[in-house]
Amino acid sequence: MSEQAELHAGILLGGKSTRMGQPKHTLRLGDRSFVEIIHAAVAPFTRRVVALGRPSVPFDHAIDVIPDAEGVKGPLAGILAALRSAPEADWLIVACDMPFITTDAIAWIDSFRPQSCAAIIPRDQDGIAQPLLAIYRPSIVEDIMDLIAAEHAAPRSLAKKEGVLTPLVPEPLAQSWRNVNTPESYDSARRVGEASSRTVLRPGEL
Repeated sequence: MSEQAELHAGILLGGKSTRMGQPKHTLRLGDRSFVEIIHAAVAPFTRRVVALGRPSVPFDHAIDVIPDAEGVKGPLAGILAALRSAPEADWLIVACDMPFITTDAIAWIDSFRPQSCAAIIPRDQDGIAQPLLAIYRPSIVEDIMDLIAAEHAAPRSLAKKEGVLTPLVPEPLAQSWRNVNTPESYDSARRVGEASSRTVLRPGEL
């Protein structure tokens, strides 16, 4: 790419939240919702931030909501909808149940964008691909459509596609890829109060 594309961000509102028992994007740590925490971390790096999800999902935050792609299941529905809505942009996709995200983590993943690739899907300390805090480019759409055609809704499979970077998350940043998706993990997060101790920095202050 001769000129780096704009970076947009999409926050996946999630599915039925059967394990949590309530929509995860409505959960709060301290005085902020998960969505507000994520928005604060990604906004300094991106042209715009939107929510990605079904129109039936209650959402009262002051950002636009892009409905899921019709006929598509799981997170791929939101990822595909984002890519279609701004087909010239790169997209930072973040699940709404990742409230420990930091600007340091976003700066790290953003540092790979100058490289020629279809997506940047980091691997955690166990080597497992983490597609729900990752960057996707327009050229990944064909691979997404292949997964959909094969009725394979797991976006983790995209990490195996040609042209996808899968860098290992540095240990100090690992918490940013931590999910809070059960009542037990939510109780633990609130007790520890980790999110309230995060300091949101601007890119120039890193």
